[in-house]
Amino acid sequence: EPFTVAYWGFEANTRVDPSDTVLISGGGNIGLCALAVAKGKGCRTIVLEGMPLRADKARSMGADVVLNPFDKDVIEQVTDITKGGADFAMETAGVAGSLKNMFDYVRSGGSIGFIGINFDTVEVQMGKIMSKALNIKGTCGSPFIWEKALRFLANSKVDITKIHTHEFQLSDAEKAFEVAKQPDKAIKVVLLN
Repeated sequence: EPFTVAYWGFEANTRVDPSDTVLISGGGNIGLCALAVAKGKGCRTIVLEGMPLRADKARSMGADVVLNPFDKDVIEQVTDITKGGADFAMETAGVAGSLKNMFDYVRSGGSIGFIGINFDTVEVQMGKIMSKALNIKGTCGSPFIWEKALRFLANSKVDITKIHTHEFQLSDAEKAFEVAKQPDKAIKVVLLN
């Protein structure tokens, strides 16, 4: 399910190809699945993630660049690496700092997809949307995209099982849920029957 959410985030927002640089803010389940989609589409990728486990997982899944979003100069780092900003940026973390910076991570004429959900008030400079001619869209869930997402996985040879950090038998479900509550130690916990 996290993969289809990420896949829908791309399909509903923009069409990317190997000429594009995609920035993904957040390296949890959906962020790493977004990385898999971008790599499957042949894009250059930048992942912003502050937790070491998740940052290492992004690197092992082929992220071209992994940056710490808590670095004071992360916006400048992204601008320098991309020579002006990413073509498409996907927000998957749903945290205020990430939401606020998305407008600075993309180039003029770029696109932003918001997947991470946050109902708090986040202060942003709305004029950046117009001055940079940004295309912005939020998505939730993965409606009517499952069959296409499965075909993409089969044809692109993307291996999303790499996001699995732990596997438990169904009889150990309680222990599995306790592990899953620790985002610094677990990314995707899988129950096996």
